[in-house]
Amino acid sequence: MLQYMLSLAAVLALGTSAAYGVDQLSINSVSRNGMSKADCLSRADRVLSSAGLAKFGTTEDGVWATANNGEYQVMIYCLPKSDAAVFVTNGPDSRQAEALVKRISNAWDQTK
Repeated sequence: MLQYMLSLAAVLALGTSAAYGVDQLSINSVSRNGMSKADCLSRADRVLSSAGLAKFGTTEDGVWATANNGEYQVMIYCLPKSDAAVFVTNGPDSRQAEALVKRISNAWDQTK
């Protein structure tokens, strides 16, 4: 089930990246360790702020931000039927997208 949900998150991110004309995507996920979806969304909001990213918006299952003057999108999805939080970035350069996912992962680990 987790693999299905990660695939779904990737498809959603790819659809978003296609709309913005970018094609580099980086994904990571972590266990929420039983954290509720509401708590996950709250933490995601704090994580993106603490990482210095510009919050773009929220959905029922995620929080979005931009980086590098809007060149990159960063999403944290709190999957509703899984105990996972998924970090997705997309933008024009794969190394930068990977660096953003690492930055978000580190911020997640440091934010309570």
